[in-house]
Amino acid sequence: MAEAPPTVALLAGHISQRGEVRRLAQLVDRLAHRSIAALVICAGGAADLRELGVPVLEDPWLNRSWLSRIAVRRLLVDDSDPRLSLVHALHDEVTDAAALLSIARTLPLIRTIEDDPPADASLRLHLASLAAVVVPDDGVRQRLVERSFLSDRFFQVIPPGIDPAIGARSENDPLDSSRLPVIGAIGRFGPASGFETFLDAIFRIVETGRDIEFLIGGLGPGEPRLRRRAHRLELTDRLTFAPPAALESAFWRVISLYVHPATTPTSAPALRSALVSGTPCIASDVPGPHTLLDDDRGLLVPPSDPSRLAAAILELLDQPLHARSLANHARSWAIPRFDPDHEADALATLYQSVTSSHRRR
Repeated sequence: MAEAPPTVALLAGHISQRGEVRRLAQLVDRLAHRSIAALVICAGGAADLRELGVPVLEDPWLNRSWLSRIAVRRLLVDDSDPRLSLVHALHDEVTDAAALLSIARTLPLIRTIEDDPPADASLRLHLASLAAVVVPDDGVRQRLVERSFLSDRFFQVIPPGIDPAIGARSENDPLDSSRLPVIGAIGRFGPASGFETFLDAIFRIVETGRDIEFLIGGLGPGEPRLRRRAHRLELTDRLTFAPPAALESAFWRVISLYVHPATTPTSAPALRSALVSGTPCIASDVPGPHTLLDDDRGLLVPPSDPSRLAAAILELLDQPLHARSLANHARSWAIPRFDPDHEADALATLYQSVTSSHRRR
């Protein structure tokens, strides 16, 4: 008798705040076409997913470690919860809840690690039920193997799918000299984000008298500190802060250049999206961004060097043909590597393999 196709619980954080509603809806749809049923369980944003026809449960305590046990108990008695085959934690903040759910249901656990965790952060791998860890690239896998001392067999490299439609632009190219340039950056507001360096670079550019706008999108508790720094540097008239949710559809159509100023190794999720969108990119020369922008796919500058970063931004603005050449080359390279269908194929294969192994025990 053929085995029944698996049903996977996809646990996620607040997907609207993360700006991942459309991406998650598309992933669920692609999995369905591969005979994988998915139930999204998220900490927030369920209404936005339901509008797109995605099965979803919501509990705002899922992403709070000290309350996740209560959230899972409530999920376990929910009548709409189907018979699950495995649990997949998509985001770091719901890892504890996913582990509790997998143990309570005696189900295998898959965890996605989206980016390099901070050096002082616990990996919280929950080995009791862990079947696999999904990572975006070989660099992250190698660094996690060294940190966790786990066999590399636990780590599955599955590049995240990025919809090429994010690169659809209006008739006016953002690099058109008749338009006001907008320089953008996205990330988590933390000590390794490099946003302080970006603000210092903005200050140097503004001092040249150039008429340029800047846009930062991000999450995390560090935003008030950055806003205070921007105020001290008198940048508030040129700089806009916005959450990723407000930028999900428009960001890549608005900005002229993308900057990724991280100071430590990173898989650089937003930088990958920038490459797919066809936006000219500048990044710190650290592991992760170096690989993405190598071979003339963008400009690399030393980390924590605002003077070099400011010079690189002005260089691409002053040489739009060169900037567009870099961006076109990068887009051609990135689209096949971050194909959403390839991601869905790889996840479906992983789910089938994990489920089959669990049934044989």
